[in-house]
Amino acid sequence: MLRWAYNASKDSDLPLIAELMHFVDGMHCINRTDAFSTQVGLSAVHPAILNQDFKTGLERFLNVMGYDYRLRLHQGLDRSQKLYFDLETPILFYENASSGIRALADLYARLYTTMSHASFLYLDEFDAFYNYKLS
Repeated sequence: MLRWAYNASKDSDLPLIAELMHFVDGMHCINRTDAFSTQVGLSAVHPAILNQDFKTGLERFLNVMGYDYRLRLHQGLDRSQKLYFDLETPILFYENASSGIRALADLYARLYTTMSHASFLYLDEFDAFYNYKLS
């Protein structure tokens, strides 16, 4: 009913309803099925977000979780950006990370893409599927 009232009026007619509807439209939920897509590499799922800011944020996120990894972005043979572990001999991040690290990286990628426009974020069954420190 609220949606109908909002759609049937101008924003200026019902400013409180308009503000509420913008808040509701910005609500997001990340649940277990959304957060785990470890069958597909991070660069395939999120090619547009592999940039320096994402890499730095992911490093910080993993460090807070207790994983002291240095990461590097490098252009692959197919000319797309790839994420690597920054070692003496760099190795591809997503293809060589454990399933737990991949799950954390995927969660970070979803948070990274959602947080800029989210008014409310709900993490469903979060404590059951991630490291206890993260909860």
